[in-house]
Amino acid sequence: MTLRRLLDPLLAPCAAPLAVLAAALLLALPAALGHRTPIAAVLRAALRVAALALALAWLDGAGFQAGASAALAVGTLFLTVGAICLLAPPRAIAAVHALSLSALVALTLTPVWLAEGLASMRRTDGFIDGLVAMNPLTLLAAGTGVDYLRSEWFYRYSPIGSLRYDYPEALMLLSVWMAGVALLWVGVALRRAATRRHPKGRAFHIPQSNEAEIAP
Repeated sequence: MTLRRLLDPLLAPCAAPLAVLAAALLLALPAALGHRTPIAAVLRAALRVAALALALAWLDGAGFQAGASAALAVGTLFLTVGAICLLAPPRAIAAVHALSLSALVALTLTPVWLAEGLASMRRTDGFIDGLVAMNPLTLLAAGTGVDYLRSEWFYRYSPIGSLRYDYPEALMLLSVWMAGVALLWVGVALRRAATRRHPKGRAFHIPQSNEAEIAP
C-alpha cells in the first residue's frame, strides 16, 4: 500500500509484484543462500515468493491471467538472481548478490542513463524494442499491459516515452526469460555435480614415514 502511494498512478497495477520482488531479493534470498542446503532453500523460497505474488495480485484486484503472469515474473527474476549467486564461489556469494541487485537496478533504469543517446539510437532497427524487452519492469508489467514507460517519472527523466517502440508479447517474453533461467540452473546443477566429484578442500593422503627408517 505504501509503494502504491509512492508510484505513479499508471504503475499502480505493478505495486504488488514490485513489493514482493523487493522483499524477496533483499530478505528471502540472502536467508536462502545462507542455508545449509542453499540450492533447495532457494527453490523453496522461489515457490513461496511466487505464491505470495499471486495472492497479493489477486487481493489487489488483478484477474487470473494478470496474477499468474505477475507470479511467474517475480519467481523468474528471483530464480535468475539466485542462480547467478549460486554459480559464484562460496566466499563471493554476498558480493555477487549485491552486484546482481545493482545490475538489475541498472537494467531497469536503462531508459534513464541511456537518455542522451536514445534519440540517435532510434535509427537502429530493433534497438529500442530490444531495450524495452530486456527491462525487468517489462516482465513485471507484461500481464497487466501497463505502458510504464509513459508514466510521469519516465517522461521526466527519459525521452523513450516519446519514441516509437513495441512491447513484446507477454507469453513470448516470459518464455524467453524462463528459458534463460533454466539454462542458469543447468549450470548450477553441473557445478554441484562437479563439486561432488572434486570436493573443495579435499586433502591428499600423504603416507607417514616410518621413524625407524629416518633415524640416523
